[in-house]
Amino acid sequence: MAHQTEIVVNGQTVEVTEFDHTAQEIDDAVDRTGEDIPTSTTDPTSLSSQLSNKLGMPTEIEAGQDLNNYVVPGLYFCSEFAQSVDNIPPDSITGAFSLFVEKTGAYGNGVKQTFTEHNPGLTYIRLMSDTSMSHWSDWKPIATATPPQEYNLPLAEGITAAPAAIYYKTQDSIVHVEIMVSGEFAGETAVAVLPVGFRPKRTIRSTPHCWLTPQISGSGSVTTDGNIAVAFPSTVGHCSFNATFEAAEN
Repeated sequence: MAHQTEIVVNGQTVEVTEFDHTAQEIDDAVDRTGEDIPTSTTDPTSLSSQLSNKLGMPTEIEAGQDLNNYVVPGLYFCSEFAQSVDNIPPDSITGAFSLFVEKTGAYGNGVKQTFTEHNPGLTYIRLMSDTSMSHWSDWKPIATATPPQEYNLPLAEGITAAPAAIYYKTQDSIVHVEIMVSGEFAGETAVAVLPVGFRPKRTIRSTPHCWLTPQISGSGSVTTDGNIAVAFPSTVGHCSFNATFEAAEN
């Protein structure tokens, strides 16, 4: 702080500014860091500590903790104790993860958790609609840019890929079946069987086509036990069949 004072120079009274601090005190104050400066006169917490919360510095999750209790918005991490932390995603295989907690809902009374494994980098989310109810939804994986792996369909005897018969599942559990095959399709004909984990929750109906003479359409299905079958009103030698559905839980 500074204030005005009067001094006499050559017989004349002159007002000058007098500072409360010495030059050394001012120099020392300039050299202070956020660790030295309190947040306020009533809050002794250092300025750096307060800013770290605002800037998203993560807080460590220690062994034996329960993720259900993490409802305060912020960034958290676990370096090696993931398997001893309760309520992590059931498919998680890593020993380290990060957790981002944010408020949701019109009144900010809900919570969203985003869980990311450090290796292999899979991400899951879950929600609690109201903190007073303390009821979490199931963890759901979210899709990334990683393309799904394609597999060749195990075709029934007498059915040949022409040119391909594949299936794959996206990271959000959507299965795609793409079939172009040759054989003898008369009446209902079994084409292939999908493995467990790639089967629909309920029977899926789709329309197969013969793209060669005669160019006709038939009926097709994918059942909950993975059986893929097609049917045509007359015998055809080629068939294309596509289906997309949500996979049933294993």
